[in-house]
Amino acid sequence: MIEECDVAEELSYWENALILFALGESLSMHAVKNFMEKTWNFVSLTELYFNDSSYFIVMFKNHEELSQVMKQGPYFIYGKPLFLKYWTIDFELKEDLLRVLPLWITMPNLPLHLWGEKSLSKISSVVGRPIMTDECIARKLRISYARVLVEVDITKLVKKGVTKKDHNGREREQKIEYEWRPKYCQTCLRIGHDCLIK
Repeated sequence: MIEECDVAEELSYWENALILFALGESLSMHAVKNFMEKTWNFVSLTELYFNDSSYFIVMFKNHEELSQVMKQGPYFIYGKPLFLKYWTIDFELKEDLLRVLPLWITMPNLPLHLWGEKSLSKISSVVGRPIMTDECIARKLRISYARVLVEVDITKLVKKGVTKKDHNGREREQKIEYEWRPKYCQTCLRIGHDCLIK
């Protein structure tokens, strides 16, 4: 049996890693390195690993720099959205990359008393698993809408709003908008198109 002490060193090695891929696009190592040098010039030079299944693992020096990169998104390369996911011990390529995607959602006109981390997490969890808020939200630099990065199962129907009870027991309806969401065909169960749209 493999013990926890047997894998501790490798877990520590990969703890500041992100999975990077572009939907429907095979990227070269050169293209991704150029993108990183131009777009992520606010962090230390990162290490890049390629997997034959068309995804990359990007290794950061520390968790702070990794978080900075996540907060600055979304990113595009050759006009295609670039997806970043935290590496976890449970990461499985086929299941995770093609079904559960990190997407930025916004909540316009969210009442100010609901801008706390716990409230935002509860509201956005209706859409998927909250990952983080952007820096403007964390520091309350912009208050016209809240913005949260959420892991969304794109095979499920889109949630365009949520009804939650606030601390006084009043029901509040909150609109949910997606900065970008890939098409998913409910007919043939494929990403990138919708058979019902001509």
